[in-house]
Amino acid sequence: MSEYRIKKRHFSIAILVILLMLGTAGCGKEEAEYPKLTGEEARQAFGAAHEVLLTGDVDDVNTFSDVIADGQNVGKVKESGLIHNRITYSVENEDQFYVAFCDYEKEDSVVEDDRYATSTTYTYYDMDGNRLGYLQDRALFKGDDEWYVTVFLDTRGRMKEYYIEPYDSWGHEWAMNGAGVYNMNREKVGEIELDLTNYITKNFSIRMDLGEAGEALSEMDKTAIYWRCVQEMTDRYSD
Repeated sequence: MSEYRIKKRHFSIAILVILLMLGTAGCGKEEAEYPKLTGEEARQAFGAAHEVLLTGDVDDVNTFSDVIADGQNVGKVKESGLIHNRITYSVENEDQFYVAFCDYEKEDSVVEDDRYATSTTYTYYDMDGNRLGYLQDRALFKGDDEWYVTVFLDTRGRMKEYYIEPYDSWGHEWAMNGAGVYNMNREKVGEIELDLTNYITKNFSIRMDLGEAGEALSEMDKTAIYWRCVQEMTDRYSD
């Protein structure tokens, strides 16, 4: 076989491999089939779930995803708005609650605590605008390892018994290596994985393995975790 034919053959094989890879990437967008729950049963399953899987796209202006909780499809989360944006959880197109950035002018007395420095805070609302809880970055532990971790607050500002801390010890970015779920004794009980599944299309997945914190963290807490993860992925991977 001539050198020209060998080179041509290698070139054809390379093109075929590329086409197969692109075809595989396209097929990867198809969602796996999961049993679907509806109504209050879906929301309760989301609230009690220990493992949650959601997806997203860095380039989407407003993210959206099916919610897969303990292997069951329990609804959707969808971001809306550009300036005063929020993320809403719905079941069968019926909105259940939404999460938005905290309005400090209205809620400062609840979410602030003189013992801790605080940063980003989200507020949970029912569809009538009633406040249901909070997610907040808070400098929880004093000493050499003091840094912001993510805590969960009820409507009176009381912390739940679990918090989230990124594994990335330098920049404290969730998107670098994910994050751990800990109890207040600083024992790890679960973890959150952030994975850019396709570097071309910028698709990503977020997998929460919450362990014993699964039932303590509500469906609203889990939705807020997702939104926080989406923002971390966007900050790191958007053009």
